[in-house]
Amino acid sequence: ERSARVARAVLEACSEAGLSDDRVSNAAELWAEAGKLGLWASPPPAPVAERTLALLKPDCVSSGAAPEVEAFIVSHGFTTARRRCWRMEPEEAASFLATSWGSASGDRDRRFFSEMVSFYTSGDVLALLLEKEGAIAEWRRLLGPGDPAVARGYTDHHGKVRRPKAPHSVRARWGSNKQANAAHGADSPEAAAREIAFIFGEGWSEAGAWPAEVES
Repeated sequence: ERSARVARAVLEACSEAGLSDDRVSNAAELWAEAGKLGLWASPPPAPVAERTLALLKPDCVSSGAAPEVEAFIVSHGFTTARRRCWRMEPEEAASFLATSWGSASGDRDRRFFSEMVSFYTSGDVLALLLEKEGAIAEWRRLLGPGDPAVARGYTDHHGKVRRPKAPHSVRARWGSNKQANAAHGADSPEAAAREIAFIFGEGWSEAGAWPAEVES
């Protein structure tokens, strides 16, 4: 029935466009002519299920907010393939940060890198292996801006009110500052694959994958 309605609509459009009956004498020609007129287009590709890493930082875990954040994530359609809660060693934190956003260069970057290593090792972290269609972009959207103040909105030093960018995001609701901003998320498929492999091992980055050997 739906196909018949669509066909009738296309026929009417072709008629209004001045196409003669002999030019739309069969279904193949009908759809070809409709395509030339821009009356239809191929449907966009279906979203692909993918995996990403959500790392709840020490500030989030130590405050007791992790269960609430995880519930918030699940409420947005994510499934959790694996989870791991532990305290990173300094060498492990440094390797993870280097894997995530590259090695530090310059004195200022090295100081910042050192501060981040200290922060990541200040308490437990909770890693969640998330799966969903468009998981990487969707998790980044739910995270919000890196600065929770920007996410929530703030008044700058000139007294100008800055409107909130993402008031319902994870960082707006549970973050404190640029460092203690509740959670981390990979910003690209390549970064997600590297980070997932670092924390959960090789073979886990593909949606639906379940390697035979799973660490306890």
